[in-house]
Amino acid sequence: MQPRKGHAAMKETALAVVPEVLPAEARPRVNHRALADAWAADLRARAAAGLLADRTADAYARNVGRWLTWLDVRALDLPTPADVLRYVADLRADGLKPASVNAHLDAVRGLYRWAETRNAYPAIARSVRGLPVRKDEPLDCLDRDAVARLLAYVDGASLRGLRDAALVHTLFCTGLRLVILRRPGSAPGGPLRWWRGGRM
Repeated sequence: MQPRKGHAAMKETALAVVPEVLPAEARPRVNHRALADAWAADLRARAAAGLLADRTADAYARNVGRWLTWLDVRALDLPTPADVLRYVADLRADGLKPASVNAHLDAVRGLYRWAETRNAYPAIARSVRGLPVRKDEPLDCLDRDAVARLLAYVDGASLRGLRDAALVHTLFCTGLRLVILRRPGSAPGGPLRWWRGGRM
């Protein structure tokens, strides 16, 4: 006896064959930009309630924009898991590193996972795996000279300036992600402040 497929798997399988079965004029049309706008509003509401970091909400909303443009260029109203796979392949072909590709894929996953809970669209990216990230892959980061120039902006005469300098040293010497130091309660005095129009 063949094992029964889960409901989500059956949904994705059925969705994948719809474009081949239904003629173009009979296919349901979905406004994915409107869907993404509603999702972004939900993310902002969750961030305002303290359930999600502001930066995470902003990153999701920003990254999903590339997917929407990809859909528009191809005039896709009914994307499937196969389209998500093609999108990932195109991101890699455009030169994005695996970690960046995965960040964009996470946004697509998040959009349709949310849409499925609203019965608006199935979670087409659930079965698409992210790319493996090599730990020995070179990272884009500041060198010693860049850090020295950055520290030149710090007001060394104030306690707040000394705090900022210590945070920069910590980031550079330990390789910590900035988001770690920006978490509430992670450092005295709050997150890093603006320096002449730029922020760490």
